[in-house]
Amino acid sequence: GLSYAADGKGNGDSANHSGYLKAAEEKGDLSDILDLAAKFSQPLGDMSVTFAARYGTAKQEGYSDKPKVSAVGAQLGFGGFTVGGGFADEKNPAGMDTEGWSLGASYNMNAWTFGIETYQGESENGDDHSVSKIAASRNLGPGVAWDLYAITANSQESMSEKVTVTRDADNTAALSSDIHVSHMRKGSGTIFGTAIKLSF
Repeated sequence: GLSYAADGKGNGDSANHSGYLKAAEEKGDLSDILDLAAKFSQPLGDMSVTFAARYGTAKQEGYSDKPKVSAVGAQLGFGGFTVGGGFADEKNPAGMDTEGWSLGASYNMNAWTFGIETYQGESENGDDHSVSKIAASRNLGPGVAWDLYAITANSQESMSEKVTVTRDADNTAALSSDIHVSHMRKGSGTIFGTAIKLSF
């Protein structure tokens, strides 16, 4: 697969901007946006293998370096089991570089499919994010499935803010100074959900 856009023409909120493009567009106009992707799937007797890779880049106004993203992934199926994983790396000259990996497995048993997966990501400043999911899906008939899932997410971000301190020296003059305060912000949450999925 191949895609090309001569100009981003967006402000970072465009629906077709995500990931490295969204972060880059917020810092300056993009042009010559290029994305390449390849996928190979092959059955091997009772097994199946899939490999995939992606590379994207663009020119960014005001920066000599280009924002880039690269990713690779693989999946192996055997019997009722499927396991897979991937790794992605983003370079953003106007912000922070990030990277992350994912790993998952599923098992199909009659009308049920059970799965578990995780994503672990980190930015160059030490921020990290993790998301894990367990799920079950039951086939209710042609094109109809009932899904159950639980997702837990954790994040840790470094924050820096400017605090202005004002003092009165002997009631004669007001003195002020700026202090930069750094701290870590942590968050976590869990979601339980269910859904009916229709395919046609």
